[in-house]
Amino acid sequence: WKLAAEAELTKNFLNTYAFHESTPEELRQHGRPLPMLCVWTQQESEDYFKCRACVCGNFAEKDPTQQSWTAQAEPSSLLASLKIGRVEGWDASKHDVKGAFLYAKLPAGRLVIVRPPDIWVEWGIVKEGTFWTLEKAVYGLRESPALWSAERDGQLRKLEWCVGNKTYYLRCCPSDSQVWLLTEKGDASNKLRGILVVYVDDFLLQTKAGPFRDAFLAALGKVWTLDKEQTLAVGSPFTFLGIEMVMQKNGSIPTHLHT
Repeated sequence: WKLAAEAELTKNFLNTYAFHESTPEELRQHGRPLPMLCVWTQQESEDYFKCRACVCGNFAEKDPTQQSWTAQAEPSSLLASLKIGRVEGWDASKHDVKGAFLYAKLPAGRLVIVRPPDIWVEWGIVKEGTFWTLEKAVYGLRESPALWSAERDGQLRKLEWCVGNKTYYLRCCPSDSQVWLLTEKGDASNKLRGILVVYVDDFLLQTKAGPFRDAFLAALGKVWTLDKEQTLAVGSPFTFLGIEMVMQKNGSIPTHLHT
């Protein structure tokens, strides 16, 4: 568990420049620092231990006008995209952005000071009496989901990738802002090459296997660090948007709510 905590500090805080050590002046301006805690998970199927350090955002003053949610695709959009994918014979895979919220910066002038998790001090990972002034939207802050949502959508709108002499981009679906259509630039017919469905920091990609799919994922990987992908296949179901999908031998995908 200590190794997991050290990895969290290094990869998701130090490497992303998520904070700087608080100055005396910042401490005077902020008042009482917000505490942090750790969420621990272990995957039984693998010898994998994970630590997620979060801010106790419930201790912060609440602004009733502040947006604190992130847009996500509608379940009906997901089911419609799966139907299209089956008709087109596309592969379906799930991709997760590692430490997603930490890609989003806090707004200029937003001062948030936190106290690192007590267990990190006890283990000697962080010096006693340390306080951090946050630069990024750390998990647990009320505004972090909305800040990540803006970061995510802005990057997806700019994303382009090339295959041969053709350039492709993501076109936002007019009926659901979290469904993105993989399209060739300059193609007047707007032929659909694939669909990306978004749920917070999880992506469900449907497109044909091959250079086009590889180039798209490579472009996405230059923007964010992606976790190991999960491919929907017979005997390898997965859950997305709270809906479990199971691939049948005939290619159909029965779905049901995951509980």
